[in-house]
Amino acid sequence: MHFVIRQGMRLLSEALSPPAPHEILQGERLFRPFLRQQRAWMRHFYPGDTLEKHRPSWQYLQKYLSPLIQASGSRWHCEGIMRLGLHSQDAPDFSEFARRFHGESNGFSIHPVKGEIEPVTYFSLIAQKKFPCIPEMRHNDSLFCGSEPDFWHEAIGHLAPLCFPEVQDFYLSVADKILSSSGTPRYERNLAIAWTLSEYGFLREGDSPKMFGAALVSSHLAHMRYLHNYLCVEPASAKVILESGFYEADRAIARDEAGRQRFFCMDTLNIDALLD
Repeated sequence: MHFVIRQGMRLLSEALSPPAPHEILQGERLFRPFLRQQRAWMRHFYPGDTLEKHRPSWQYLQKYLSPLIQASGSRWHCEGIMRLGLHSQDAPDFSEFARRFHGESNGFSIHPVKGEIEPVTYFSLIAQKKFPCIPEMRHNDSLFCGSEPDFWHEAIGHLAPLCFPEVQDFYLSVADKILSSSGTPRYERNLAIAWTLSEYGFLREGDSPKMFGAALVSSHLAHMRYLHNYLCVEPASAKVILESGFYEADRAIARDEAGRQRFFCMDTLNIDALLD
C-alpha cells in the first residue's frame, strides 16, 4: 500500500530494528540508521556472504527472504507466490506478470504507478479491482528493508494473496469503508486502522499468528525481528490500534512491558468490526 502517508515505510525501521546504541536518536523515526548498518546485518546473519552491485536485488531477496516468508508468511502469500511464479530466481517481466495476475485473480488487474498516490485515489482503484503497482525494484543498498514500496513489496506483499477471493473481499471491503467515510470524521480513523493492518498486521492461522501485512511479509528486517522475539503480537481491535499511535509519525510506537513493539493480529479477514 503506497498512498501518501509521510511516515510510510520509514516506520518499519523504528518498529522493527533499532539502530546500534550509539546511533539511537530518541523520539525520532528514522530509516537511514538501519541502512547504514546493512553490511553489519549481512555479516551477522550471513557470515562470508557479500553483496555484488551488479547482481539483481530480486535474486538476493529470493535467497535470503523467500525461506523466511515460507516460515512466517500467511498461507495466502505462500500459495499466491507459487501461483504467480514469484519463486523464480529471476524477476518476472512486468507485462507478462500483469497478464498472469489478471488470470489467477479472476479479473483483478494491475495499474502501474510511479510512486505514492493519494488514499482516495488508491482505494478508488481498488474498488474497481485495479491494484496500483510500482514496477521498479529496490536497490541492493536497501535490500533488507526497502525505504519505499517497490515491485517486490507489491508482488510478494499485496498481489500474491490477492489471487484468492477471501483476500480480494478484504481489500474491497476496506476500500468501500474508506471511500464511504471520505469527508467525515470517520475517515482518518478508518484510514489509520486499514493502513496498519494492510501493511503491518498479522492474521491468525490455527494457533499461530502469521504475517499478513505487506510491509512485514516483504521485509527481511521484519522477519528477523519477529523470529528473534523483538515484537509482540496481540489481538487487533480498533481501540488498541488507534491508542498505539502506530499510524502517527510524531508519536513513539507503543511497547509492551518487555520493551517489544506491539503489533496486531486479526482472527479473520472480516474487517467490518474494525472500520466504521
